[in-house]
Amino acid sequence: MIFNVAAHCIRETRVEAQSVRAFFGRLNLTDETERHWIKRNISVIKIHDNYAVNTSAESDIALLILEEPVRFTRYIQPICLPSTDEDVFDVNGTVAGYGNVNADSSYQNVPSHAKLSTIG
Repeated sequence: MIFNVAAHCIRETRVEAQSVRAFFGRLNLTDETERHWIKRNISVIKIHDNYAVNTSAESDIALLILEEPVRFTRYIQPICLPSTDEDVFDVNGTVAGYGNVNADSSYQNVPSHAKLSTIG
């Protein structure tokens, strides 16, 4: 199974695949009472060949390949991507994550989200 993250999250921290874990179905990272999540090890991290720090976000993507698959449940679901013939310009979407909300903040315990429009 493969999923993606922002390349700057990988490159700037200089992490190796063996030290990264992926959590699925978890909402609050500090809530020990949550029961419906699983953890997977990462076998390979592949950063986009055209990614360079402090440049356009266009290639700011990395693929993480899991050591073993994830079974989808009520709490763990895949994202929905548009078909290749679907027009995705000037549409609204939501992004979410646990990262810093600004340069002076720390990582969040629960994901933040923002509504964005695609550029076309």
